[in-house]
Amino acid sequence: MHTYFDNMDLLHISYAAFGNDNDDPSDYVRARRYPRLAEESFGTTNIPPDSFDTELFLPGVKYHFTFIKTDEDLFFEVKNADVQRLFHWPLKDVKTLKPGRIGIRHMWTRCSRYQNISISN
Repeated sequence: MHTYFDNMDLLHISYAAFGNDNDDPSDYVRARRYPRLAEESFGTTNIPPDSFDTELFLPGVKYHFTFIKTDEDLFFEVKNADVQRLFHWPLKDVKTLKPGRIGIRHMWTRCSRYQNISISN
């Protein structure tokens, strides 16, 4: 499983909280472009910028996510009742991605519910 990212052709937005309680606000939001070339390290998949310590993704809080991908940009908006944040990654230096499927990969160590999902182009 540690090399699954070598077998996918996709853009990936990753968001997670590190701590297991409300006292630890550490978290991150980042984007990656898979797969990496065989001679490259995993770090080469990163699309800057990364965002750390956003203080988002708290337990028990309901969020609304919006993802937008154009030929030149990738956006991720996170909203809840108290905060709204927009994350942006320019794609001008990223290998072009063909249209295709959309997926949600949820880490088994986390707990979430998903509802009202809509996809359009």
